[in-house]
Amino acid sequence: MPSQEGIPAASVGRHLIGGSLNNPIEPIEVTLNDLTTNMQNRYINALIKLNDYEFIPADTSKTYSDTSVYKATTNLNIKNCQSNVQTIVRTSAYADFAAKKVATGNGSITSIYTVFGTTRQLLVRDTSDIQFNNPRCGSVLPPRMSIGQLRQMYTGSGIKITTPASIGGVVISDAASRNISAGSFVLQDGNSAILVYYGGTITYNVGDSVNIDITNDSLIVFRGSLELKKQFGSATPGVSATNRVVTPVTRTISEINTAMNAPLGTADHIEFRLVRIENATMSGSGATYSGNKTLTDASGNMTMFTSSSALFSGSNFFTTP
Repeated sequence: MPSQEGIPAASVGRHLIGGSLNNPIEPIEVTLNDLTTNMQNRYINALIKLNDYEFIPADTSKTYSDTSVYKATTNLNIKNCQSNVQTIVRTSAYADFAAKKVATGNGSITSIYTVFGTTRQLLVRDTSDIQFNNPRCGSVLPPRMSIGQLRQMYTGSGIKITTPASIGGVVISDAASRNISAGSFVLQDGNSAILVYYGGTITYNVGDSVNIDITNDSLIVFRGSLELKKQFGSATPGVSATNRVVTPVTRTISEINTAMNAPLGTADHIEFRLVRIENATMSGSGATYSGNKTLTDASGNMTMFTSSSALFSGSNFFTTP
């Protein structure tokens, strides 16, 4: 009787021809009307991109999938600002990002389009496919300025921002590690960053994307650093997106020391930016990170401070590059 067998190992090369690796795949931009449930639809199992979408309000407090012992695959719903038609985002409980909070903003979603019966389903590959970095439908923030433009407003003395404005960026400080003043976080936007002070408890994680209304807030210098001080009692805004990556800029210690001498109102001032120093060594009294230590590279040295309340303050620092 006829049967199917595997290709003999010695013959594989005659039947399977290898191709190139790491080829980029660009998603196809579509509208919801393009995504029919007809099995002949050209977009089924294709990588597609929808713009101007957000998770429905009822799903914004949820994680992407089930984190219980039951490990149930989860359906969440998204919609755009033009209609209330909802589409499912389906995520396995075994996905690496199952326990992450969903993005609460509005924007684009890249996914693999699938159909189950007559139901449209979107399968995201990881949270970077969900770029919900903008305000939600109906949420109107004042005109946005860059953090660089905000810094330029400082000309030597503190000011109150009376013109309606907002800023946005990515959180690069880690409140959970406790190596930053309580009630504060650092927000970076492109080549500019600033410390934002709300007071109270900050729950943002590294990589959270945040948009802030800064109308009637104050731009001040506190302990020598430029700071955006929020009005007393202001509520921290929700997270527009998570796991955004800010790439540190590589600088020598000499370059950092020189850049720190620039006026605080310089748009791309290095203050609070995420930096990387290569081949540096650390020295100082004691063997742990706590307190002031001297950081040295081939170009010079600078002080590195670690709060005694930081979770890693009691760990021994490395003395080799």
